[in-house]
Order: sequence, then C-alpha cells, then structure tokens
Amino acid sequence: MVLQTETYVTETVSRKRTISPPVVTAVRIGVETVTILAAAFLSSTLYHLVAYGSAFIRNPHLELGAALSLIFAIISFFRDDYRAALHLSGRKALNRVVQGYVLAFVAVIVLAFLTKSSDGFSRGAAIVFFLMGLVMVPLSRGLVSQAIRHATRSGWFSAGRVMIVGFGEGLAHVLANNSPREQGYDVIAVERLVTEFNDDMDAPGLGIDAIVEKARYLQPDTIMLTLPWSRADLIEQCVRAFMNLPVRVELAPERVLERYSDLRLGRLGSMLTLNVLRPPMGHTGHAAKRLFDVVAAGTGLLVLSPLLLLVALLIKLDSRGPVLFRQNRYGFNQRPFRIWKFRSMRVQDDGPVVVQASRDDGRITRVGRFIRKWNLDELPQLINVVTGDMSLVGPRPHAVAHNRLYERKIDLYARRHNVLPGITGWAQVNGFRGATDDDAMQGRVDLDLYYLDNWSLGFDIIIIFMTIFSKRSYRNAY
Repeated sequence: MVLQTETYVTETVSRKRTISPPVVTAVRIGVETVTILAAAFLSSTLYHLVAYGSAFIRNPHLELGAALSLIFAIISFFRDDYRAALHLSGRKALNRVVQGYVLAFVAVIVLAFLTKSSDGFSRGAAIVFFLMGLVMVPLSRGLVSQAIRHATRSGWFSAGRVMIVGFGEGLAHVLANNSPREQGYDVIAVERLVTEFNDDMDAPGLGIDAIVEKARYLQPDTIMLTLPWSRADLIEQCVRAFMNLPVRVELAPERVLERYSDLRLGRLGSMLTLNVLRPPMGHTGHAAKRLFDVVAAGTGLLVLSPLLLLVALLIKLDSRGPVLFRQNRYGFNQRPFRIWKFRSMRVQDDGPVVVQASRDDGRITRVGRFIRKWNLDELPQLINVVTGDMSLVGPRPHAVAHNRLYERKIDLYARRHNVLPGITGWAQVNGFRGATDDDAMQGRVDLDLYYLDNWSLGFDIIIIFMTIFSKRSYRNAY
C-alpha cells in the first residue's frame, strides 16, 4: 500500500538486488589489471616491431605491468577511488585516475632502479607503455563506471537501500532535487518525523521509535536525515536511536551548501571542519606537476638548444637591441617575476603603460613577426619553468599594467594566479591570443578558470599536444 500527501510518502518494500561494494571494487581491480597488462604487452610488442622489425617472444614488460597494476590498485583502494569514481564528474574522475596512475608508474620505476631490475626493460617501450596506459586505464575506469550507473539507474541493480527521514519541507526538497533514487539507490521508505516541535502535528507521520522499528523490518543500508542543522538536539536524539540498527546514518546538507560542488570534511587542529574551498590541484597535484615541468622543460632546453641559438642569431642580425626581452609579470599568488622572451619588437615597454601589440603593428620586426606567428618567442620561458616562476601549462601571465586594469573589470580575474602561470594554456589553444579587449579577456578568464577547476596531468599533456599541432593555437598570433 502506498500513502501520499504533499509531504509524506511511504514506499512499498523493494526486492531489488543491491550491488555489493566489495564486488564493485573487485570488478574494477580486475578490469584495470587486465587493461594495464594489455597495455604492457601491446606497447612492448608494437615498439619492437617498429624499432627492430620483430617482437620479443618473451615480453618482460608484463612483469612491469603486473607490478604497476598492484601498486595502482593499492593507491586507488586507499584513496577510495573505486567508490568515488561513481559520484565524481568526468574531469574530476579523470584527474584522480591520472594522478594515481602517474604515482604508481613513478613508484615502479623507482623500485626497478633500487632493485637493479630495470636492465631487462626497453626504455623506449616503457615510455610507450606509460603513454598507452595513460589513455587505456582512465578509459577502462570510465567504462566500468558508466556500466554500473546504467545498471543501477535502469533498475537492474540498486546501489544501496535508503530510508529518508525528516520534516516535510526537507523531505520534499530532497525528493525534488538530486534524489538518491536518481543516483541508482533504492529508496525503500520516506518517513515524516513527528515530534513535539512540529508545526503541524496533525499531518501524517511517525515518531522516532516507530521509525526505528520500521527500519528494523525494512533493513535499509543507509538512513538519510533531512533535518535542520540548527536542531542539534534532535539530530543527536535520532542518531542515538539509530545506533541500535546496523545502518549508516547520513545528514543531508543545508541548502546553502548545495552551492559548493566539492565539499569535504577536514580538520583544523583538533576541530572538525567542513571544507568548502581549496587551492587548485592540492599538494600531490602540485608535486606531480612540478616534477613533470622540471623534467620536460629541462629536456626541452637541451633538445631545442640549436633552435634557440639559431633564433637568437637571426634576431641579432635583423635589428638592433638585445636578443632577449624581460618584462615584469604577476605569477603565483600575484608575486611579481621577470618573464623571458625572445625580443620581437623594437620597443621594450615595461612600465605603468604597456601598449598591446596589434595586427600589422609597425613595432614588430621581420624576425619578430615570424617567431610570434609560430610561438617561438615564448621558448626562453622554459628557463622560467626550470626556476619555478612558471609552469609549462597554466593561465598566461599578462603585463602588470594589464593585470591591474582587468582585475577591476572582470570578476574572479585574480583567481588565475592561484596556480603558476604557463607558457601555454587552455585559452591559448582555443584561439584566445592577440588583442585583449574586454570581451576577449573575459573569454580567456573563463577558460583559465575552467582549467583550474578541471586540472589533471592528462589535461596538461592534451594542451601541450594542441599547442604544437592544433591550428587554433596559431590563430590571432601577431
């Protein structure tokens, strides 16, 4: 029997089969282990076919893949990634799996070095393996997550059995907004709690003791309380009552918290807090990004040194003035630093007034026009990356004069400085170069903030690839 009023609904007892979290974890580990081993086998085989014309009969990279899959599973398990992957958005889920994969790969390489077992591995094949796994592992995790979501939301399985308990207004809000039912959970009962403090004592509902007895019969996995947080005494009373049941008790958030998409519990000393805002990337992300920057920028300076010398010679022969141009820019947390560029203009503005380059600008030299078109003027900033003033990828730093102008015009403009500025960025590979009128700058800022909120090492690699090969990266360059 189903009773309904505006604020009270009692569901019939459901018989759906609930997916067991350990089963989900085991399936994920199995799929990702097979994926990593397949990447190890394919990368080694393909590399040796291309490089040497034949594949190894014995594939030593299967050992590397087995070690990597074990460490990756351990990292993912203790970070609770197997459960979180079902509830995170696509970009955040990608960020976590890429971080875990990179950490696992670095750990395997370090272990192989320490145990002197790296001699049997091909360095080239290992790089191919890393890149192939960087694509295949996030794809496999995403496919498993999509399959589980489809199975639960289609009614084949349930992600869990939930009873919702609270006052009428809270119940109505939860059922109308992000209901657990929409997330694949089996809502087995919705109970209006009747206490001496209810505004409408005549509305249908149950007391806390009756709800406990009903929960004992229905056997939910989770009980969600939709009570005002200001009613700490009532919440404590309900929690104490539900302690007599083998259930999880979750407290639905106040409506103001729905504005924040990534809430976490934290601690400030011994004080338990609710964290509503964090710096982008986090400590692990910063460390991984910095390691990638130093290795890639140092390698780039070494490999590109002949090109750097050639460009420097052409600039010197083309016009009078220094080869390199340095200008004050704002970096991380708006700390000023001196940016390095190849000089492409006859002037070197670096004061309270900086005139932005425009199309057919007469101040640009002949060599300058060429190196600006192909982004070669930015290459000396690899030095800024090595010294820690910049990153390979991030929001482009603007002249101090332009910064002061636009932080007064554009909301959250200064938030771009919560990470290191980059040689290239998400805005640049989407064609936002050249003039900085108000509309264009707003577009840049929107894309920069999107990058901050969705950062991952995989995202950085995509941006670097697009910087080199995408036509949009060379649009509006003058």
